[in-house]
Amino acid sequence: MRTQKIAVLNLDDSPFSGQLIDNLKTANFQAEMLKERDKQKAIDETRASDTNLLLVIPEGFGNRWKRRKSRKSRPTPTSAPSRSSAAEVR
Repeated sequence: MRTQKIAVLNLDDSPFSGQLIDNLKTANFQAEMLKERDKQKAIDETRASDTNLLLVIPEGFGNRWKRRKSRKSRPTPTSAPSRSSAAEVR
């Protein structure tokens, strides 16, 4: 399978964004890290290159993902709702 080049603008620099970039390699992407921190300049630079894809990882992405995961892992009630309360939910 052919490797696809992808430009990456990582404004987050979190462990999670680093893991995301590493995972691109396993999906046959060749990540080319952009040093430019300005989104519009990164878009212009990518358009002027032979790269067709640009991934922008926004600032705070890792923290938002971590908060989202922690909300999903909260304990749920162990008892099932009664039929009457289930009907009310509908």
